[in-house]
Amino acid sequence: MDLVPKLNHSLPAVRERAWASLQFKLENGLLPDGFLSNCDRALVKQTTSYLLLDSGANHLLFALSLLNSLLEMNAFLGKVVQEEVGVLEQLAKFEADAEAKNPEVAQAAQKVAKNLAALNLPKKARSPIRLDTIGQLHQKAPRLGAHNAHNTHSRNRSLSPKKLPTLYPPTSSRFPVIPCAFPSYNFIHLSPIDEEAVSDFVLFLQQPNVNDEVERKLFHILITDFGSEIFLQRPLLFRLILSGLESENTERALLSQSYIHQLVVEWCKVFRRFVDGPFSLSSQTPISATPNVSITAAGAGGPGPFFDVNLNPPLLDSSLSIPFACHEIHFTLCRLISEGAARVECLETLNIIVPMLMLHLETVKQKSSHLDGSIAIDELCLDYIAAVLPCICFIGSSSSGLEDDENQLLPWKEKYVELVCVFIQAFEFVAVEPQVLLWKILHSLLNLPTSTQIPTILTRATVPSLDYNSAPILLKVIDHLHSWVRVDGYSELLKRLKSTNNISGGYLWLTNPVVQYTIVRAIYHDAELEVRAIASEIALVGIESFPFARFWMDFVQAFSDEDDLTLLRKVNDWYPTDLSFWLKGLFHRNERVREFSFNEMLKRFPDLSVATAFPDAVVFNQSILSMNPEREIYESKSNALDLQLLVTELRKREAQNMNALMNGLERLSTAVYDSSILMRLKDLQLLDILFACLIEKLDWLQRGQSLLHVLKICRILASFSLKQLLEVVNEEFLSQLVRPEYLFNANEFIRYEFSKLIFILLFNHYRFIDDGPQGSAIGVVNNGSLFVFDGIPQKYFVYTANEIISFKALDGVAALENVSNSVAIACKDYHVRFDDETHPVKCYMDNLFQRLRDAKSHEQFQRALDLLFGCVIFDADFDMLGNYPWLDTLGRFFLVQPASYPDERLLSSIIRHVCHALRRSSSFFELLKDMLFQAVSTFIVPILYSTAQQKNSSSNFASLSSDLVLLLTALLKNASQKDVGYILRNTNTLDALISYTYHIFSLECKDVTSHVDRISCLECLVIFARFPDFVHITSGQIGSAFIQLLVSVAGFSQQNYLNSTDGNAFTYQDRSIYRLVARSLRNISRCFVVLQSSFKNWLWGDHWLFEGDIEWLLILLNDDERIIQKYGLGILGNLILIKNSYPLLCLKIPQFLDMAFLYALDFERNYTLRKEALLIINNFLITFCHDNKISRVPLLPTSDESLADIDAVLAQSDSESTGVTENDEENDLNAQNKIADLLELFEHCGFFEQIRALITQCDKFTSIYMDALTGLLLNLFILSPVYMFQKLRDTDSWVVLLNFLGSTYSNNSEDETSQSTSSSTSSYSSVPFGLAKFRKNQFNECYSHFTVSLQCNILNIIRLTIAENNQSILQYLIFGSTGLLEHLKGLVNDATGNLKSERHIPTKNIAVVLHIISDVFSLSPSQGASFNLREWLETDETGFKIMGLCCFGFKKNSNEPDMEEDVLSFKKISCLLLARLLALHYSDSVSLNLHQTLSKYRGDSPERCLGETLTSLLLDLVPIALDGLDLTFVESLRICLQTLLSKFEAAKQYSVVNGVVDLFTNRVVAILNGRKQGKISEKHKVALHFSFCVLRHMFAGSVEAKELGYKQNIHKLVNESLRLVDLNEPLLLEILLCLQNAVTGCHHPHSLLDRQCTSNCSVVTTIRSIMKENSQLDSVFLVSVNILKIMVLQNEIRMALIKTSFLGDCLLTLKRLAKDKEVGKVTSLLALLRNFTISMDGQIHAIKTKGLFSSLLDLLSWKIANIHISCLAVLRNLATAKENKPFFLADENFLPQLLGLLDSCKTLPVADSITSFIWVLAYDSEKAKAALKSGRLVAILDKLEFNINSYEKKGSEAIISNIRQIKFLLHVE
Repeated sequence: MDLVPKLNHSLPAVRERAWASLQFKLENGLLPDGFLSNCDRALVKQTTSYLLLDSGANHLLFALSLLNSLLEMNAFLGKVVQEEVGVLEQLAKFEADAEAKNPEVAQAAQKVAKNLAALNLPKKARSPIRLDTIGQLHQKAPRLGAHNAHNTHSRNRSLSPKKLPTLYPPTSSRFPVIPCAFPSYNFIHLSPIDEEAVSDFVLFLQQPNVNDEVERKLFHILITDFGSEIFLQRPLLFRLILSGLESENTERALLSQSYIHQLVVEWCKVFRRFVDGPFSLSSQTPISATPNVSITAAGAGGPGPFFDVNLNPPLLDSSLSIPFACHEIHFTLCRLISEGAARVECLETLNIIVPMLMLHLETVKQKSSHLDGSIAIDELCLDYIAAVLPCICFIGSSSSGLEDDENQLLPWKEKYVELVCVFIQAFEFVAVEPQVLLWKILHSLLNLPTSTQIPTILTRATVPSLDYNSAPILLKVIDHLHSWVRVDGYSELLKRLKSTNNISGGYLWLTNPVVQYTIVRAIYHDAELEVRAIASEIALVGIESFPFARFWMDFVQAFSDEDDLTLLRKVNDWYPTDLSFWLKGLFHRNERVREFSFNEMLKRFPDLSVATAFPDAVVFNQSILSMNPEREIYESKSNALDLQLLVTELRKREAQNMNALMNGLERLSTAVYDSSILMRLKDLQLLDILFACLIEKLDWLQRGQSLLHVLKICRILASFSLKQLLEVVNEEFLSQLVRPEYLFNANEFIRYEFSKLIFILLFNHYRFIDDGPQGSAIGVVNNGSLFVFDGIPQKYFVYTANEIISFKALDGVAALENVSNSVAIACKDYHVRFDDETHPVKCYMDNLFQRLRDAKSHEQFQRALDLLFGCVIFDADFDMLGNYPWLDTLGRFFLVQPASYPDERLLSSIIRHVCHALRRSSSFFELLKDMLFQAVSTFIVPILYSTAQQKNSSSNFASLSSDLVLLLTALLKNASQKDVGYILRNTNTLDALISYTYHIFSLECKDVTSHVDRISCLECLVIFARFPDFVHITSGQIGSAFIQLLVSVAGFSQQNYLNSTDGNAFTYQDRSIYRLVARSLRNISRCFVVLQSSFKNWLWGDHWLFEGDIEWLLILLNDDERIIQKYGLGILGNLILIKNSYPLLCLKIPQFLDMAFLYALDFERNYTLRKEALLIINNFLITFCHDNKISRVPLLPTSDESLADIDAVLAQSDSESTGVTENDEENDLNAQNKIADLLELFEHCGFFEQIRALITQCDKFTSIYMDALTGLLLNLFILSPVYMFQKLRDTDSWVVLLNFLGSTYSNNSEDETSQSTSSSTSSYSSVPFGLAKFRKNQFNECYSHFTVSLQCNILNIIRLTIAENNQSILQYLIFGSTGLLEHLKGLVNDATGNLKSERHIPTKNIAVVLHIISDVFSLSPSQGASFNLREWLETDETGFKIMGLCCFGFKKNSNEPDMEEDVLSFKKISCLLLARLLALHYSDSVSLNLHQTLSKYRGDSPERCLGETLTSLLLDLVPIALDGLDLTFVESLRICLQTLLSKFEAAKQYSVVNGVVDLFTNRVVAILNGRKQGKISEKHKVALHFSFCVLRHMFAGSVEAKELGYKQNIHKLVNESLRLVDLNEPLLLEILLCLQNAVTGCHHPHSLLDRQCTSNCSVVTTIRSIMKENSQLDSVFLVSVNILKIMVLQNEIRMALIKTSFLGDCLLTLKRLAKDKEVGKVTSLLALLRNFTISMDGQIHAIKTKGLFSSLLDLLSWKIANIHISCLAVLRNLATAKENKPFFLADENFLPQLLGLLDSCKTLPVADSITSFIWVLAYDSEKAKAALKSGRLVAILDKLEFNINSYEKKGSEAIISNIRQIKFLLHVE
């Protein structure tokens, strides 16, 4: 305003006119809204300068008053005043000069100076909350009913039109005024039209009379079209409404309360939307603002909801934040409620704003750094409670004296106490010392003058947590000043005790003396008779349960004189057996107590029963008591006393020098007071000696005054030897010390000394002297005596001084942490408990519900229903509603239509209450679900149809129909997808709702109700549109009508605002419906896209047109409001993908693609608009490829999908590549050309050029934008991965893109609390920590799906790129500077962390990560030369974490059918990765040190190592893999199990113990049982191969596993499996290998020889037949021969084979193989013969086989060394038998051939074999020796020996030994 600069104009005339004008406008309310707050700094400066002029200004008084008002309004402005030099001096001058002339000026100047001086004073300590006056204020409060809660006789609260409301009304003196610490909503630009609407509503608020309907309609327009934030952006609206609460007009006050409630509900929604969305975080104009006016500098959000210090503050200074507004509402409402000027039902409003108050507290806490002193936040918390407590007092005073049936305020008292408990729960996160604050609040609640349930709840919560030490906490209740607190506390204690069976096991607090004393004292002294009775019962329970507790009976005995020993006699069954208890009774002042104790003592201790005994033995007359036997008499010659000699005499049982002893005792009795003598006596342990003398009753004690002197000395020593007494004095000691000779002595002086001694022993309260100061009251009681309790000493004769400990020492006792936690939990759960029959709210609600059921008229039912639901405020209250039988009560109202208008009104009321309960409670919905679903078809739909067919709004059921729509909306929001599907399939609900909506929009919108009905209908329709199966279920007619309705509403709304605007004329009026329709169209079109696989013809048609055109969509795209633009872009992008829509869109919006690229590349636009533009481009890409049949791989219609089918499609296309025709080649070439054209289009639009900017010019908050961008990039990679890789590489975008694989919302964003503003003039600081944490949680909850999708898109891009297997790509992407491997490691670490903390893990993303890691593992060594895989796996235990994720993948189960495919894919990928990892480790190429990793133990399965866990999980996958017949999955699983079972011993042991052998043998049995004609299916062949593979590795090296196999008849299974038809080679070989492992090292010959019933042949026979077959492959033949090699080593099998033609078969096979020169097979067969001929029977049988010997000799002629060695091994075995040697000598060619072979031998192994054979042949055979000697053998041997010795070859020792043995046999030297 131009007025402010003129205030300090150089011309005096101008200056004076400006001041006069300002004064006039301010006094008459003519200044615009927010003028003072906007111009406060300028006004302060101008006013200060004006005062410094000192020119006799005419408006001096006004300037001083204005300055004072500004300083009170904002204390920070004082610094601006102090910056002006001389201002304080000038004020002092005004004060001095004007005091006589103008006292008003002097007083004003003094007040300004005082306000300025207060800025420099230190802050005073804030006093704690004081509530002692609350009861006095409300003792005479008026009693009000629920509907008469507004006091019309209160003080005048009218608001004069000329009197502006105070800008910052006082709420609490502790709180600094911080109206807008941080933004909490988006600001909107108001045009003059909008300002006019605001001004109109201001006028309505200022009118004394209420125009209810018109005002409500205008309020509804503001709150729905503009948003509830307009009331804070224009705070005058809020101030007027708040002031209306205090209006004298009852109607205005009630209306203001309604406004406030609606506002706080909407503000909470606005605040949540503001902080959880990315809209407010972008640096551009907010989405809710118009594009024509930039609001960034005006406070629209800046860099987010956290203000920058450089922002221009005028708009912020004039606005209010939501937390601050709620802060003012709280104090205002609480004050008015406590005064009876507001309804108690406002509690719901107070409950809603509690979270906002906590944010305000945090704001104040952070702002305290800007003030001169710190703010005690806990005291501010108490201020909020202090505002609520008067409300409780008011309600209590108003409801007292009324009957429960009439008392409607009584339950509200407990509801307000529950509000306090809600605050307690909230303070836990704000308070500095929450436990201390908790007890302060509870103490305040207990001190209220009205009764509440707090004592009951507090007692109920603390009792289970109390122990011996914490028991005095109960005194806060049972020893409270208020009688109602004590009554409730004692009642709850007794209830707890009666409900517990084992009291002694859990209620140790009953043993605490403080509690015992308090309870016993209450029995006798409490003013309440009820407390006395309950305390008596509790005492009896305590005495009965804890008879060992030492103080119970002591206290009863002490007070027994007050009830004439009634209670003491009542507990006779639990009398103590201790003598000390009855001795104490003798000291009691009451004669009857002494007599009773005396009689009971003699009864229990007959040794004390003597003739001289009497009850008053310790009671003495006044003459004895007045004597002073303890006078201090010191002998002048005390040093002459020989203490050592005296002690020596006392130690003697019979005194030798009696006179010396008597004199010594007499002198010591007077000298014992000397401190030095006392110390010596302690050292000499004289007290113990004297006690021993007294116990033994020595004779010398009866002489003279000896006994008197001894007792006196003992008493004095005992008083100064308390530690010794603690160790000595016990019940046994007392029973020995207390003798009738002492206790009942005839000498009064002796009895007196003995009584004093016993008193010290019994009432010794000095025991605690070393346990700490007196303030530790619990320690005092723990170790003290009966005398520490107030009132006890007056009951006994006291013979020594005692100190009394007051209970005030217990006030400072702090509750233990476990007790405080229990109380905090109880406050958290404080609500109506339906298991507590005495709860006033429970009783009140039960009464109302009974009245509801017994109602005889509509009015009675309506009254009870309103009262019942009005009392339900908190969420727990709504849950408790389900305990009532509502179906019986309300069911009849939903069976038939209302017959009259009263019936309709009652039903509408029922529906409104039910809707409110459905929105708040899911349990209430479950209770009424069946009834409401039935009512949909029988009740709701007919009424909607009936209303829709009427022509006017005054028809029957018009108002009821609107309520039914609300009920249907609430029902659908709570219903599951299955329930919504049921409604759509079986009812005409949607058709009826559409018809009713047409009817509502056809009517004239006259009032608020009409407007609300339209919005309600659209919101209900939107719920149906969000239903996933909407397209599947809905018919074409209804679906088309639905879309046509929305399009028509949008079109007609556009016609109403056809004229274009220039931004400043833009208005928000009547746009809520338009905005809702646009959102609905976006949602339903999105639904069509997601479900496009189930195409229906009606998805696209004329119903999308308005008046035959789609111009309505163009208008949406060009709207002034950005949110509407966003919806338009979303609709356009969705329509592109609907079949048959593309041509029309291209015709009507030909430049839509250019517009989309323009939006996407415009970095000044909001991210949400750019996101929609990217989706349009993506959808165009999909449509283009689909129309041109380009991609073999399906593109992604949305980023929600994954690449689950890409591998399958690629594999299928590769397998079909062999059959490519010319047409296919031509089509591929055409597709490549189309792709090139498409990429050229992107290049031309500058997309690739700006691709790095598209990625970098965004924050990590904008996950929805990046999700759309990466979805588009992924589709481009699908089309051309190499091209896209190069583009990202050329623009250096890979590193930036991969950075998004990290945390999308980093923890660093929480550190906003540490930031502070650098400007000293700005009052805006960072957001509170609680809000930052809340915002992060909200972000994660709302946008976690987009975060997961974003990362999944990037990971799939990497997968597609790596799949190209291009060397340069791999080198750059994996081993270059992109940091991909580190990102993968980070993702693994994050997933592992989430797994440990049991947070959600994105299965799809982790599966892709594992797939990429698996691809990296599969690279060849040359490709990964620079990659140290072992180091990568060992760093941060990455390998262990990867295997842990594999375990998670194996265990993952899907609870949703839609996720089954993803979970199965996760299992497959995990198995593939594990297989590659294990195979790579156990191969010879690289060592990964996995054995150590497999041996580690995981936290979730500590009993098993990782290898055992993997084995168990892999075995669980076997059925899934074999049933699915995924060969890759099966092979990966087989490799995993094979490597673990063969290489990791712990895995095999685990498998053996857990029955893996049985599992797979049973599977083999099942497969064989399913064979048909000896054949099995291919699926069964795979399963059989897998089973035998696992069994093979189980049998390898495990005798235990083999034994288990034979128990399961593995030999039979193998035999039957080998005889199956059409066995492939891998399967046959696997079966044979399994058998080979089974027979190795396991002796079961009979099993192998048993004939099978089906084949009539044994396993041995089957293997023989396989060996004989000429068609077998080499591997099969070799394995079968190896099996026979093992078998023939067993005697039983060998003997059985001898009886067959086995050797003949071997001979024939050998000849055949020799003929074909198959060296390997011949060698294997010779090994079989070698094993067969090891034993004697085999040797004899083999030599007799015709032709075998000659065949062996023929093989010696071969020039192959291995044949020679194998053949000679067989011959050596044959020559071992003496009977066989003649066969060798009989062949005349044998020896020459042998010697020739030896002579020409070139290798040592052959020479060794020949020489060893010759030695065996010559052994024990003279003929052989002669034959060998006659030849040239010796010469050949000499030559061989010479050659060997000459060359000294290794391994020749055996040959030299053989030569020497031969020569020795031949007797050759």
